[in-house]
Amino acid sequence: MFFIGIDVSKAKLDCSLLLIVASSKRRAKSVANSRTGIAYLLTWCAK
Repeated sequence: MFFIGIDVSKAKLDCSLLLIVASSKRRAKSVANSRTGIAYLLTWCAK
């Protein structure tokens, strides 16, 4: 199971994806708060 946290602001979305809970392995990504940025974020999460 994966967990994602998203900090939303007017200009961007800061995301943190928790991959492995036991070891706190994470990935982070910042994207524009726009349709294009959200589409990219969804693609990134699907990988």
